Amino acid sequence: MMKIRANEILPYVPVRYTEMLNAFIPSEAIISLTQDALGQTSCLVKENDVVTEGQIIATGRGLRSSVIHSPLPGIVSGFISCSMPDGRRTEAVKIKMKGEFSLFGKPKTETIWKSFPSSSLRRIIADAGIINTFGKFFPLAYQLEKHIEKKIPPVLIIRMFDEDPSNTVDRFIAEKYNTQITEGAAIIASALETEDIVFVYPSDFSGTIASLPEIKNVKTISMDTSVYPCGGSKQLLQAIVKKGFWGTDSFDDKLFLDSSTVYSVYEAVVHGVPAMEKIIQVGGDALVGDGLLKVRLGTTIRSLASEYGGFETDNPKIIINGLLKGTNISDYDTPITKYVKSIFFMKNKASMKPKSYECIKCGRCRSICPSNIKPDILYSSYHFNQNISQEYIKVAKDCTDCMLCNSTCPSRLPLYQTISILKEVE
Repeated sequence: MMKIRANEILPYVPVRYTEMLNAFIPSEAIISLTQDALGQTSCLVKENDVVTEGQIIATGRGLRSSVIHSPLPGIVSGFISCSMPDGRRTEAVKIKMKGEFSLFGKPKTETIWKSFPSSSLRRIIADAGIINTFGKFFPLAYQLEKHIEKKIPPVLIIRMFDEDPSNTVDRFIAEKYNTQITEGAAIIASALETEDIVFVYPSDFSGTIASLPEIKNVKTISMDTSVYPCGGSKQLLQAIVKKGFWGTDSFDDKLFLDSSTVYSVYEAVVHGVPAMEKIIQVGGDALVGDGLLKVRLGTTIRSLASEYGGFETDNPKIIINGLLKGTNISDYDTPITKYVKSIFFMKNKASMKPKSYECIKCGRCRSICPSNIKPDILYSSYHFNQNISQEYIKVAKDCTDCMLCNSTCPSRLPLYQTISILKEVE
C-alpha cells in the first residue's frame, strides 16, 4: 500500500505540544443532547432546575447509550437548537454557572478497582458517559456490551497517536499520562475479561509502556507516523498480523481505542470523574497563538479562539478534528462536545470553491490513493449507472478512510462520501 509523507500534504503543520492549560470555565455552557453516534438522548432536567457539577442531565436507554453530565454547577437557563461540531443541528441545554464546584479544584480520591467484578466496571464506564473517539464516536459502554454478547474476549488495540497527522492530542496524552493509559487499558481488559492488549505507538515515542502483570498477553508495535495513512483500523490490523500477533485479520474480535478514550476510563474508574471535559488542540494559520486546552463541555469555539489572542484575518474557516479528515463548520458559537479533539482556524483562500464541478479526468485522486482503488471510477459508476457492479462494491471496501481523494480533487467531487456509501452495500 502506497503511503505519503504527512508533511507534504498538510497545509499547516502544528507544533507538538508538551504542556496544556486549563481553559476558562464558561459562565454559561451549551450542552448538546447528541454527544455520540447513537443519536439524541432524553433530557432529565427542565428550565430553572438547579444542577450540580457532574449531575446526570440526560441519558438514553440502558448500558448502550451515552449519559450526559452537567459540566457546571448552576441553573438550567433554557433549551435551544444549535449547530454542532459534526455539522448537524441538535437540541441543547443551557446551564448558567452558579454555586460551588464539587469536583473541580478538589482533591481526587482513588478507587481500588482490581477487586471489582467486570460487570461493575462496565457499569462505572457507562455511568461516566465515555465516548470512544476512535472511529465513529460510539459510547464505549455500548461497544463493551456488544463484545460481551459475542462471548469471545476481544483483543484491545490501543493507538497512542493521532490518525489525522495534523492532530497531536492522542500522542500528547499517551506521553504525558502513559502510566494512566496503561492502567486504563488494564481496567478495560478487566471489564471485558480479556487478556490480550496491543499498544501501538510512534517510532519516536518518548513515553514508556508500563508492565501489566495482571494481563497475560501484552504486545507493543511501533509505527512510522510521519507517513499517511497509518493510524486507521486497517493499518493497525495489518501491522499486528504482519508481526504475527493474533494472526487473524478479522475485525470482529478486536476493539480499537485511542489514548483519549483510555485516559477517560482511568479518570472515571480511578478518580470518579465523568466525561465532562476534553483536552483539545486549538490552532491554525488564522489564529494568533496555539496550544492545548483542557475544556469543559459546552464551551463555545469562539471563546477558545479568544484565549489565544483572536484571529489574524477576518472570517477564518473552522475545521474540527483534523485538516485531512475533519469537518468544516461555520458557526463560531458551536459548543464543544465529547468527540472534539482539535479546532483549526484557517485563512480562507480565494481558490477554495464550495461548488462541485464535473470530473476533468486529471487523475489526481488515483495517484494519491494509498489503496489504488480509482476513486473517480467508483464515483462515476455510482452516480451515472443504474446498477453498480459487485466488483466495484468489493473494491470500495479496500478504502482506508484517509479522504485524500477529496483533498486533492480540483472539481470538489464527493469522492470519499460516494465510496463510503458503496462500502455499506452488502
